[in-house]
Amino acid sequence: MKRGQKGFQEDDHQSAEACFSYEHSPCLAPSPAELRVLRALSACGTLRAAADQLCISVHTAASHVSRLRSKSGRGSLHQIVRWAVHNGWLEK
Repeated sequence: MKRGQKGFQEDDHQSAEACFSYEHSPCLAPSPAELRVLRALSACGTLRAAADQLCISVHTAASHVSRLRSKSGRGSLHQIVRWAVHNGWLEK
């Protein structure tokens, strides 16, 4: 934080609360890279096959899945896919 800047403000708290207040929030939307991994996973079935299809490392694909788990609040890949379909980010 720079000198003279104020810390966390009440307005910031309200904005953060609004960001996470409902499931369709754009704050929770997957990034384009996360969506690519999710599409590849739903088509290929495994993380390694999805990573190979996208020409990325398995570690990178796993990082995207980890962020998707955090954003969605879901644990399994099946639940994450259902969450993405439900929100219109992924087609059935």
